[in-house]
Order: sequence, then structure tokens, then C-alpha cells
Amino acid sequence: MDQTNFKFYQADNVYGALFFQFPKVLMYGEQYRYLSSEAKLAYIAFFLVGIPTDISGILPGNQTGFLWFAALNIIEGIATPFFTTLLMAMIQQSYPAEELGRILGVLNSLLNLAGPIGLIFAGPLADVIGIERLFVIAGIGTAICGVVAVLMPITRQYDIRLHQKLAKLTEQPDK
Repeated sequence: MDQTNFKFYQADNVYGALFFQFPKVLMYGEQYRYLSSEAKLAYIAFFLVGIPTDISGILPGNQTGFLWFAALNIIEGIATPFFTTLLMAMIQQSYPAEELGRILGVLNSLLNLAGPIGLIFAGPLADVIGIERLFVIAGIGTAICGVVAVLMPITRQYDIRLHQKLAKLTEQPDK
């Protein structure tokens, strides 16, 4: 690299740096300032699950790799409740109590159905491409879902409208 050419970038470094800047933009970016702290944590949880899953796919197949795999799974285990708990809280706040049982029943049925259906496809796919590549694909897919969720205006607006609605409800006196 020429010392006078300070605009020279290596693409692999730039994309990695931009990708890891995303949580910082989410927390402090002008466009996301109205999001609640809970929504921001849920969005960041996508990355705290996706990135360790991705890294798990490139670990060596020895004891050191296993220890790193276990540590990465601890990170994922800590991050998962941030997403699932906040999702359940948003659902509970979004629907009337008399409808909530049916809504949560259908939602949990669909979420529990995804596991066996995913395994039907993941097993044969892992046999073909290898479990390591499947981890990489799953990690990248999870991180992409996080980016898409943040960039979609409807998901940002849902959180903002929900908090506005809750603020109005708490301002009204009990009847």
C-alpha cells in the first residue's frame, strides 16, 4: 500500500467493519432513536445468535474447537431470551386478554412445528454439504434476518405504535 494513497481499502476488511458497526448504528442512529430499548435488544439478539452460530461452522474439530463451541453456545443461550421474552411481551401487550390464549396457542404451535420440519430438511442437507457449512449458512441467515427486521419500516413502526398506545392507556384514568 502506498503511504500517500489513504483512500485505499481492502474490501474484506471494510465489509466486516461495516457489518459489526450495525449494532452501534441501531443503538445510536437517528432513524432508530424512537425504538424502545427492548426492541433494540431484540434486534441485537439476532446477531448474538447468528454470529456465534456462523463461527461454530469454522471451528476446528478438536478439543479446543469444542471448548469454543461450548462458549459460543453459552453466548447464544444468553441472547435467545432477549428475543423470545421480548417477543412474548410485545404479543401480550398487543392483543386483548380474552384473545391472548388462542393467539399464543397458535403461535407456539407454529414455532414448535418449525423444529421437526427444519430437521427434515437439515439432516439430508448436512449429509450433502456437511454440518460445518450448515452452521455457517444458519448463522448468516440469522444475521440477515436481523438486518431485514431492522430495515423493514413495519417492524420499527410496530414497536413505536405499541409504546404510544401503551402510553395513552396509562394516561387514561380507570373507569
